[in-house]
Amino acid sequence: MKPLLFIFLFLYLIKTISSFCTLKNSFLICDDELCNFQIFKDLSNTTLLNVEYNFKNLKSNTVDLFKIQDGYLLYDSNDCAINNNFKGNIVSIEPPETFGGKLKLIGFFLYDKQFNIKRIKFNYNGTYYSDFKISYSNEIMQYEIENIPEGCGSFELLYERKSFLGSYKKPIVKEFKRDESSNKIILTGTSLYKPKLKVTGPFNSYNEVTTLQFDSVSTDPRQESANFDIPQILLCGVWNVAIEICNSDVQDATLEIINEPKIEGITSVSSKDGGNVTINGKNFYSRTFEKSKSLSGYQIALPYNKKCKIVEVVPETGIIICNIEPSKENEKKKNLNLILTIDEKYTTNITFSYESPSISYVNQTSFPSIGEAQFTIFGKYLDDPSITMVSVKIPDSKFNIIDHNCSIISKEENRMVVGVPLNAFPGYIVIVSKDENEIVKSNVGFLSFLPILKNITTSNTTGQIITITGVSVHTNRIEGSSKVNLPISINVGGGEIFAKCKNPNSNDGVHIVCLMEPGVGKDLKLSVNIDKYTIIEQKMFSYNSPLILKAEYNSSGYVTLLGENFGRDPNKISIESGKTKIKLLNVNDSSLQFMIPQSFNGINYLDIIVGVPDHQNILKQYEFVVKPTILNINTIPTSGGEVTIYGNYLSTRAAISFRAPRGTPAGIPCNNITVNEDYTILKCKVIGFSGQEIKQDGIGERKTTSGYNHKIFMSIKGRNAINPKNITFSFYPPTVYGSPGKNGENNLITIIGENFNRIGLKVFVGKEQCKWPNVLKGFDTITCTINSIDKKLKNEYQNKTFDISVTVDGQTGFLKNNFTYNFKEVSYTKESNKLSITIPAIVICGGVGLITIGSIAIFKINRMRRLKKIQELLNKKVFL
Repeated sequence: MKPLLFIFLFLYLIKTISSFCTLKNSFLICDDELCNFQIFKDLSNTTLLNVEYNFKNLKSNTVDLFKIQDGYLLYDSNDCAINNNFKGNIVSIEPPETFGGKLKLIGFFLYDKQFNIKRIKFNYNGTYYSDFKISYSNEIMQYEIENIPEGCGSFELLYERKSFLGSYKKPIVKEFKRDESSNKIILTGTSLYKPKLKVTGPFNSYNEVTTLQFDSVSTDPRQESANFDIPQILLCGVWNVAIEICNSDVQDATLEIINEPKIEGITSVSSKDGGNVTINGKNFYSRTFEKSKSLSGYQIALPYNKKCKIVEVVPETGIIICNIEPSKENEKKKNLNLILTIDEKYTTNITFSYESPSISYVNQTSFPSIGEAQFTIFGKYLDDPSITMVSVKIPDSKFNIIDHNCSIISKEENRMVVGVPLNAFPGYIVIVSKDENEIVKSNVGFLSFLPILKNITTSNTTGQIITITGVSVHTNRIEGSSKVNLPISINVGGGEIFAKCKNPNSNDGVHIVCLMEPGVGKDLKLSVNIDKYTIIEQKMFSYNSPLILKAEYNSSGYVTLLGENFGRDPNKISIESGKTKIKLLNVNDSSLQFMIPQSFNGINYLDIIVGVPDHQNILKQYEFVVKPTILNINTIPTSGGEVTIYGNYLSTRAAISFRAPRGTPAGIPCNNITVNEDYTILKCKVIGFSGQEIKQDGIGERKTTSGYNHKIFMSIKGRNAINPKNITFSFYPPTVYGSPGKNGENNLITIIGENFNRIGLKVFVGKEQCKWPNVLKGFDTITCTINSIDKKLKNEYQNKTFDISVTVDGQTGFLKNNFTYNFKEVSYTKESNKLSITIPAIVICGGVGLITIGSIAIFKINRMRRLKKIQELLNKKVFL
């Protein structure tokens, strides 16, 4: 009894489970053409839905677990068993932020039959974490693990006794600079996990170089910026700064700081009395002063062994005050070379003159957009009558450097107001006077313009040269007799969107050209740092908006949108159609790739969104036509009928026709289109069109419903369907059921059958061609004229049967030994009996073993209908 029960259960299972599916990586490979699966949306919406996969019309019996309908998850199979027990797997791990938070991963079967996530452990540097909240989002088709710890480098996920390695995001340094002339170093970027600075330079002595490490004094919680205080980098010397993150040096992120003392101005005193002079400049820090406030690290020397005794030093403001000795009568009093030495090594010099105009500092006091700006010069002896000019440097039409004499608006002993053209180079302003026959130049005052930004051009997301237009946007200053670069940086955006504009240059102070880095977004902040000025303009710069030039499709539903300005960061671009978000597979500046959602068909409108919230370029309502894919099609009678097309993304919006090699391309229309719920089966109707209806202009010929291998034309707004197998459409070939035969001298004969039409119609009886064939309405009757039989040949034709051959539009139907020539009177009943015996015998013989009993019954009904038509045609006596 038990063996019988076992056999019964085995046979029942074999019947119930008709197919098996094997899980390989993320693909289910099934061995049947039809499988039903149960799916659910996500772990918060576990309503089970049934979905059917009909592999018959697909290239392979494969289900991609990551491309199930709208990102749904697979719960179970109904009739196709999965033969390796739903073993879960983690396929990829998206690098998380170094500050912790969410970890996204792609995997399958990470849940049990009760919709609970299986246990996942997180190992970072030997510490294990497992108390996580894990969710699944079908919009991005990823799992999310919340509250992972902060860290850097690699980590390990443990799942189902298997180990999966992942890594935190790698650090990216966007900006690494010294904050003007301070001791602060500023670092900005992303994934800046506990950064350290390694500084190499003369810390303790000007002739001894060592390396020290510094931790940041403040770090942004999102690890996008860090600040460092390094007091020693204010000292004279060369300092090299490198970044270390996660125990590794960050490549291409180094900083060289060169601190050399520089005198920018000096006041004058009486040659008779001498006195205190004020020297202003920069990089006046001495090691002895920093340690003990001692002034021994500073020495000033002049010709004639004169000294200028240091009285006070304020390095923070760049001021040194010293007491200079009076001049003797026989000593030169003008254009004396004053030399400052710091820490016995670092020197700078300036021209000093007794009782001569001297410049302490210069301030801009008006800020026009055209013409001249007013500057106030502070110093001594500025009302000296021997002053002949106030000189600045400007570019000529060929950008050569020439002198320009500024207009003097007013002058007093300690101050002078002058007008300076806006295109004057920063860094240079000199008061020129004449002492007897000697030209005396004051020290060089540091002329500095406040830049004004007016406009900036846009950039492609790939980056390009842009132009900033403004006022006094100089990138060079005069030092000595040549131009040197001003310290300048140009940045746009901040936070998630940040880009530099590299190699800025201006020849005229009106236009700056620079190379903008790749990026995305609009209405970004523009920050320009020139010399001591920082100009910030909100919402001034934008990258160009996305543009789609064309779409490329393939038969599997993979689409490539080709165009411009998509960016290259998949986290900063999205495609939406209404409430549907489309998952992007690949992104770069000139192309987007994705799979067409199964719910799409016909015409859809896409929004291409590039950037981050509040700074997004959006291409709105791009008309995206989903090209249908044709995989199979049925055939129909020439009398018309319902056409069924199998494929993907089929739509009622399509125009469908079948285009024969004959006639013009208009084709045979297929109308009244309907499509099933998943857009894989389309049905439309073709109305039979008889060749008898052809007009003189040939219009009917194009629409005549006959022939085979017609091209399938399916188009939505000019986008033709994809037909990967080059499937064509055909009508049934003609079928010949029989003929009453020819009777004596009556040359007109009738042939009964199916799928007749006029185009390419040829009829042969035996070897004799029947002339002037004509198809009656109904597509099942042909009349034609056959030649009369000479009575002398009566014996050759009498009591013999001949084959009937009918060709319609290139397709031929054939009936063997059916046609007879009758030379005696026959009654209608006898003739019709003959026909009724002949026709079913042939039809039944041809159908035995090929169709079911139900089909035979239906065929007999159709046969009786045809016989009635034959009786109507033969409703008269036939005679010799």
